[in-house]
Amino acid sequence: MKVQVVEDDLSLNRGIVLALKEDGFSFVQCNTVRQARASYEAGRPAGRILLF
Repeated sequence: MKVQVVEDDLSLNRGIVLALKEDGFSFVQCNTVRQARASYEAGRPAGRILLF
């Protein structure tokens, strides 16, 4: 399952991915809303984690 993580704090973004990667998820990491929109339209993820 692909999950989109949207967080502008790079450390927090990486930490979320590290914590959940062990559960077998794959991730698309985004640092801006623009990146999130583009990646969402390119391949809609099964889930999203949005932090602002």
